[in-house]
Amino acid sequence: MWWRRPGVWAAGLGLWGLALLLPKPKGHLPGQAAPWPPRSFVVYYGNWDSASIAAAHAYDLIIAHPGKKLERFNADLVSRLRSGADGLPGNRDDSLVLAYVSLGEDEDPSPGPVRPAARYLDRKRLLQKDGFFQMGEDGLPQEVEGADGIPDRNGAWGSYYVHPMDPEWRAILEARLDQLAARGVDGFFLDTVDVAPDLQEEMYSLLVHLRARYPKLRWVTNRGLALWQKHPEEMRQLADAVVLESWFTQWNWSWNRAVVAPDRAENQRLSQEVLAGVTALYLDYLDPEQPDRGSLLALRRGHQPAFWSHPFLNVLESWPPGSERSLQSVPVRLSRLPDGRVQADHPCEAWAGERLLPGSRGPWAVGAATQLRIRQVNTQGDSSPAELVDLEERQESWTIPWNVLELDHCLKISWDGSEEAQVWLGEKPEELKPLTLQGTSPLRAEGLKLDRLYWISLSRPGGSPDFARPARTHDVTPPPAPTRVEARRHGDFVTVTWEKVKAPDLSGYRVYLSRPGEPLALPYTRTDETNLEVRLQGPLEVLVTSFDSGNHESQPGPRVKL
Repeated sequence: MWWRRPGVWAAGLGLWGLALLLPKPKGHLPGQAAPWPPRSFVVYYGNWDSASIAAAHAYDLIIAHPGKKLERFNADLVSRLRSGADGLPGNRDDSLVLAYVSLGEDEDPSPGPVRPAARYLDRKRLLQKDGFFQMGEDGLPQEVEGADGIPDRNGAWGSYYVHPMDPEWRAILEARLDQLAARGVDGFFLDTVDVAPDLQEEMYSLLVHLRARYPKLRWVTNRGLALWQKHPEEMRQLADAVVLESWFTQWNWSWNRAVVAPDRAENQRLSQEVLAGVTALYLDYLDPEQPDRGSLLALRRGHQPAFWSHPFLNVLESWPPGSERSLQSVPVRLSRLPDGRVQADHPCEAWAGERLLPGSRGPWAVGAATQLRIRQVNTQGDSSPAELVDLEERQESWTIPWNVLELDHCLKISWDGSEEAQVWLGEKPEELKPLTLQGTSPLRAEGLKLDRLYWISLSRPGGSPDFARPARTHDVTPPPAPTRVEARRHGDFVTVTWEKVKAPDLSGYRVYLSRPGEPLALPYTRTDETNLEVRLQGPLEVLVTSFDSGNHESQPGPRVKL
């Protein structure tokens, strides 16, 4: 054999000795690159190429999604990201790289028809009718309390909730951390920490267990406020920082833009009382073209490091680029108009053509006028006097919680209890008209224009409208069902085909496999194609549906037995 040959041994030993003399590749120890705390950070879940790698080097900390099966991360990519703009590892130009890990949701579950594992939460029961899910008037599956053998699903992202300390789930996470650590990451960004409020002690135990596995790496939680409140001192030892996502603004999917975070005041209290001294990274969402961007930017002034993005987290440049120019806090001169309204004038800096929408609040120092609400702000230039018009004295707020269901040509307004309310509606916040003077919940505004933004407010009967809330009518009709579903067997496999659905907003197809007589389980797969190869697993039925970008799913096409 080759290892018995003296010449080979001599050559091998010589090369080994030479290798000992050569300088070893240097790089910062995992989790220990300077500076910490980071002066800047980016959260990016997109794909990587040379341009995106170069753009990411502008940040001290890079938080990236490795993909459901870690397909976006390899050791070479992690090394290039860590080495900084000069490409030389081991100096202060390096960046820290944290890999996304979901602790409370499974992004890659095993498909049906196999009964799902015990690690999943099953607290909601999807209503089924005629062998398929029953859809509500919003075009989405209806669910009620109770178990049905189908894991509870996060409808926004398509992942499934889990028991944090389930042994199988723990083993899956350990294997994932091991693979990521082997590829050279500096630490982990822990998401979905607070998705199950009643399982927070389990989540805390899971975090303690996992941190002990890699104590020298950096660990950053995404919010997890219940843990920080319940275990404030312990969390300071378990987590090196916290990402405060949607701390000042949050994304409204119906309006397709950012709005003021409804719990912003509570967030400020938590920052001062619970998170004092904790390294905080502020992640908020914004459309750089939305008209009230200046007032939203003003909310977060003075809080760094910060990153503005879209909720898909597919951009590497913080929005909007450049410095945050926003309205300034200055004294306000008030004057009462003949019709009883109050007008205020003061100089400010703002984006050209800025319009502050109702309900948005900036850091204005208005002195004795703190009980006045600002309807809108108009500015004519980058730095010019601004006129705050149509201010009204604040009346007693309508304190009953209410919400809006957005439908095709209708908005369904509902509120808690049986108390009567006066509902206001208009296409502009300053032009609200009574929809009803005295109505009970729920109340429907019918005959509205499709894909139109409306403003709604509630008051006590005979009162005046409080802050208006926007809602948009939109199409909730699902795409047509797939037709001509056929199956062709070849050996142990079956190829399922169907005719392409023609719909303007088609996002793809879901294929379900079920055993005869059993209810539906998880979809076998989601695909953009019109064919699928399936391995036979005994007698099965296949159903194919189509769905749009709003997750409105069609009824299934013809059932085919495999």
